[in-house]
Amino acid sequence: MRDIKNAATGPWGFPMNLVGDLRFAVRILMKSPGTTAVFVLTLALGIGPTLAIFALSDAVLFRPLPVKRPSELVRVLAIDRERGTVHGQFSLASYREYRERTRPFLRLAAHADWISFNFANGRKNAERITGAFVSGDFFEVIGVSALRGRLLTEDDDAPGRQPVAVLSERLWRRRFFGVETSALGREVHVNGQTFTVVGIVPEEFYGFNTARQPLIWIPLARAVEVDPVMRTQLGFRSTKSLNLAGRLTPEVTFAEAQSRLDAIGVPLSGRLDTAPESTQVRLVPLDNARNTTMARVARVSIIAVSLVLLIANLNAALLLLARASGRGHEMSIRQALGAGRARLARQLVVEGLLLTALAAPSGALLAAWMKKALLAAAPANLPLPPAGAMTLMDSRLFMFAAVVVVLEGVVLSMAPLWGIGGRRSSPAQVNAMTIVGSVRMGRDRSWRTLIVTQFAASLVLLAATGALLKTLANLTAVTTGVDARNTVVASLDLFRQGHDRDAQRETVVKLTKRIQGIPGVRHAAIASSVPPQGAMTAPLSVVSSVADHSSRAVVDLIMVTPDSFDALGVPLLRGRGFNVHDDRSAAPIGIVNETFVRTYWPDAEPIGKALTEISPKDKRVEIVGVAADVRFRGARSAVTPALYVPLSQFYDAYPYSPLLSLVVRSSAPTPETVSAIVSAAREVDENLPLYQIRTLQEQLATALAEERFLTRLFVTLGALGLLLAAFGLFGVIAHMTASRTRELGLRLALGARPAAILRSIMSRSVRLAVVGMVFGLGLAIYLQTLLAPSLFRARLVEPVVLATVAATLIMAALVAAYVPARRAAKIDPAEALRRE
Repeated sequence: MRDIKNAATGPWGFPMNLVGDLRFAVRILMKSPGTTAVFVLTLALGIGPTLAIFALSDAVLFRPLPVKRPSELVRVLAIDRERGTVHGQFSLASYREYRERTRPFLRLAAHADWISFNFANGRKNAERITGAFVSGDFFEVIGVSALRGRLLTEDDDAPGRQPVAVLSERLWRRRFFGVETSALGREVHVNGQTFTVVGIVPEEFYGFNTARQPLIWIPLARAVEVDPVMRTQLGFRSTKSLNLAGRLTPEVTFAEAQSRLDAIGVPLSGRLDTAPESTQVRLVPLDNARNTTMARVARVSIIAVSLVLLIANLNAALLLLARASGRGHEMSIRQALGAGRARLARQLVVEGLLLTALAAPSGALLAAWMKKALLAAAPANLPLPPAGAMTLMDSRLFMFAAVVVVLEGVVLSMAPLWGIGGRRSSPAQVNAMTIVGSVRMGRDRSWRTLIVTQFAASLVLLAATGALLKTLANLTAVTTGVDARNTVVASLDLFRQGHDRDAQRETVVKLTKRIQGIPGVRHAAIASSVPPQGAMTAPLSVVSSVADHSSRAVVDLIMVTPDSFDALGVPLLRGRGFNVHDDRSAAPIGIVNETFVRTYWPDAEPIGKALTEISPKDKRVEIVGVAADVRFRGARSAVTPALYVPLSQFYDAYPYSPLLSLVVRSSAPTPETVSAIVSAAREVDENLPLYQIRTLQEQLATALAEERFLTRLFVTLGALGLLLAAFGLFGVIAHMTASRTRELGLRLALGARPAAILRSIMSRSVRLAVVGMVFGLGLAIYLQTLLAPSLFRARLVEPVVLATVAATLIMAALVAAYVPARRAAKIDPAEALRRE
């Protein structure tokens, strides 16, 4: 007996080693396979979403660039200290001068991201893709390795060299079917120019911003041949179009490099880009320039999944408490033999780690499925990282998962210790106690605390879900000013197609006439802006009736063809619209919106007034009409003064032509109608790609990509959290009533009514839910500022939302408690006493 007691008392005694503890834990878990399966499933439901959201957040917020020594990379910014403005773009002349003068301590490379290309790996079937112009040493400076072939070099960026390009792995697989060598050495066509593919960039490197993910990289020296916009911009020293990224030399620290740059930056700032003397050039770490939208989405998603993980862990702790209460006789015997809390804790930790280890594979499978679901459910224009950058097979994610599993195992295994007293049980006490009465279920305060915390987390999660649902409803209800029904839109870029100005005008006329002849088409037009894509801004001079003198103003400028107002469903309130006679030979005219009139001519008749100094050619425009307001920048933005002008009169007013949108209103848009529109465009120009073809309703919905994604995520996680919380309460009430069978039988035998038993148990559940909601309200107030940027005319702490959430939680508490409470109310007193 002394040997057994010594083995039981020592914290590292019986079982003598970890293998023994593990064997004992396996036997314990196998005794109750149902409880073990429920525990594993509960933890898996917490681990799976957590890993999936961490993979997303890691790719967006934390993961360094997949390049060599990313800590050495920097970005160059220009800061105007007087105006408080910051920009990261420089002219070609600035880049060349900075590159030469910083060479001793900094290697600089230039890149122009988010360039739109018409791409084809044949003469036909062109598509619109995003690409980048880069200096020849870009990939060497950044430290990117090729997946196949080679990347660009400085020789490729020299004049007179063979035109070459490298493709992203995603474009390679999509256009060349992923065959290892099929793309290398092949010719592709970019804006009508022929390039030879020399290499493939791995999918993990998608640039520096999730919103700007190039699919093709072309040497900067080819920009003037390929892109008319870049040709115009690179020709002027004052035009800023290049971003500068650099790598510090190994012997120079970040502070030393900034100090040396300061020494040359001040004299240069007076000459480069006509910058003011207050301009200061600064270096910042190039640690994956974050996209604001995705950073906000990732942070909010982390909050949601953390609450779900908390609820799942609390649920698991409740299961462990319930199981521990059934092991009271065992624990008491071990205490009576001399085992202390440390010895019991060791055994429980081994059991907890074994349970979480069993849950980890299921959680990983759920994470893989949820990752696919996230990518599939996300709106097309949400700037998510590519699937290859959100890998679950990553050392960082493995370490995160290991930490989560170990912490869960250790922390959860401590829950049953709450129910073990500080004093040892004597042999006499062991003989006197029953299995059910040996250890109360973690003491009442233990499980009550866990249930209250579950409902507090559930309130926050559901309140956030309700606030996001209200935000989406509010944004959807905002009037855009257009009639989106039965309307198809598509984008086209005639300027980058290589046509001169006359050919572009001719294409516009031919395309609209050809599409107007399609059966069912009522109106076909072309506009430079369609909501919610935004609009070009232009300075002009306006004589305001308020100030009674000419002043400069910046307004939205929209170029349209005659049928645009009818195609978009924008009503004309006064005056006339445009017609085919408003061409280059006619005097320039314009139409303003209501906000323009309210801002500058609130008490005057706008028809007949003139605006001057519009565009670089200082055109003068006579106002002939007033149109209703349109929100060109989405529901969150206010309506700004806008001026509509005929496309034919202003198409050549700027150094480069604008991107255009085709707008087609038909009796009922069908796939056949869309196919006919695409065919008509190819008949006009076989190399002209129409891209982003969709209904106007779908296009308006793109402005709500962030809200839709977060709402879907929170609805899913909110439902999961509520289900887990209700299941936890159900398990606790069921176990509690089972352990009180003798007590309840006595009460019924002494005259207690079954309805009173039912009411008592259910009211106790509701009280726990209410207490949890009170604590959850405080947490919601704290988290409201973090979620505020994602909300619109909605709050986390809002009476209507909170009332709905409270009713949902109380209903869940009642439903969860009803079945075990009803079973308790039907206990047969004689049977209960006989069993005891």
